Amino acid sequence: MNEFDFDDDNIKRTIAGNYFDRNKYICELIKYVLNAENQESFALNGEWGSGKTVFLHQFMYIAKNADLALKLGIKDYSPDELEVYYYNAWENELMNRPSIALLNSISRKYKIIDENDMAKAKDLFSKAANIVLKIGSAGALSTNDFISSPDELNIERIQKTFHDIIDYILKKKNCRRITIIIDELDRCKPTNVIRLLEEIKHFYNHDALTFIFSADLKQLGNTIRKMYGEGFDAELYMQRFFDATFSLNSSSYEKYINEELSYNISETHIVNEISKIAISFCQLTIRETNKYIKKMKVIGKEIGRLDSFDKERSIARCVFVPWGTALKIRDISKYEKFMSGSLSITDIKRFIGYSPEIPNWLTEYYFGRNSNSTEVDIVSIIYDIYIGIFRTKNFKYLQEDDNISRLRNYVVPYIEF
Repeated sequence: MNEFDFDDDNIKRTIAGNYFDRNKYICELIKYVLNAENQESFALNGEWGSGKTVFLHQFMYIAKNADLALKLGIKDYSPDELEVYYYNAWENELMNRPSIALLNSISRKYKIIDENDMAKAKDLFSKAANIVLKIGSAGALSTNDFISSPDELNIERIQKTFHDIIDYILKKKNCRRITIIIDELDRCKPTNVIRLLEEIKHFYNHDALTFIFSADLKQLGNTIRKMYGEGFDAELYMQRFFDATFSLNSSSYEKYINEELSYNISETHIVNEISKIAISFCQLTIRETNKYIKKMKVIGKEIGRLDSFDKERSIARCVFVPWGTALKIRDISKYEKFMSGSLSITDIKRFIGYSPEIPNWLTEYYFGRNSNSTEVDIVSIIYDIYIGIFRTKNFKYLQEDDNISRLRNYVVPYIEF
């Protein structure tokens, strides 16, 4: 798994299992789009890595499957009503004019410049010659094919050209509305994000058109304030671009975690359970969770085998490797604190106690099935193991330095790799 696999089978699987608990929000967004009477722009808000791109691919998959849409509660829906176009802003960021890069991408997708009908192509683009040129025509037309009188080129004429392009697509696809998804804004340079929003606001205009912008609005607001001054009202400024905002929940994907980690509550798979705790405790985003799962799938079987003859090693690998790996992905400062042996016993207690079952399972493993968890302090034991590995002093279970070194070598390389 490389972050996330966006092929249809995987998207279909995540929808069928509702792993991210977002199916109802996708359906509501489709209904918003279908019920729009004028051009509208929606913001899909979520922090970087919260699963916005997954959400949008699920949106596109449901939008083109009538039976699935009906099953999820969208009545009397036909995929022919809605044409959805996905645009990755980051992949096209090097183009000088963001809005023209978008137009170029649309032109290629829908073959607006048709070499078999050059007359129509010339007419469609002639009013915006100096803007489109070979960029918008994908190289099919030359400068000489255009009427390029400077006094003909103004915002109204550019808007008319874009309006005609949308009309062309509506007719070609025989649909009622077009939705253009603008994704990966979080990866773009801040100045390019603002420029893209501004140019789309001025140039793109059609009542059958809906934009969905995927962005972290908190970070976008910070960017706007840096550009225009700290006293600038960034929230009011963003209202110029977005008619409505949909905010994603970033924590409701336990089903997905269970599926990807092959959920098993047996003690021989305790590393899976502690991995789930680490994901939640460290507040990994979906993007970070995919990176984490990819690594844990590689090392999980190796570190998940409990050894009755070396209980310190087993506990250290099952607890500290999943935890340290999650911190390394999420927060480098907390990761460095963890690796330096600077955690307190309270930190250990908070992590181990994040799930009520884990202290009991570890107590049972360490002391045997007949032990009473109220009579032993498994947290203190785990803390002493942690100190021995990461701070290399005050270790009272393995007295010799070579034993401490051996234990450390069973744990630390898995985290640092």
